Amino acid sequence: MQLKIQIYYYTDETRKFDDLNIDYKISDCEKRWMTFLNINAIGKYVDTDKNEYGKIFCNGEQFITCVSYEKLIKFIDRMELISDIRTLHE
Repeated sequence: MQLKIQIYYYTDETRKFDDLNIDYKISDCEKRWMTFLNINAIGKYVDTDKNEYGKIFCNGEQFITCVSYEKLIKFIDRMELISDIRTLHE
């Protein structure tokens, strides 16, 4: 199953902030759409301002989503249900 999810992308500019120990908000990062073919796990990411986002673990990488953990899990559950229904009707 493919899932298209918007994530915050870690850019070269973000990397420079890290290298200089300059604080930045994850929401200041560039947003990009990504298609996931495999998700190993999901979790919560909470920034320094206590804003909550979803975190996707995939093949040793971590991705911060533009939505909360709760919205992310509901989306994945809904997509799995739709996939199961399609499979039942094939």
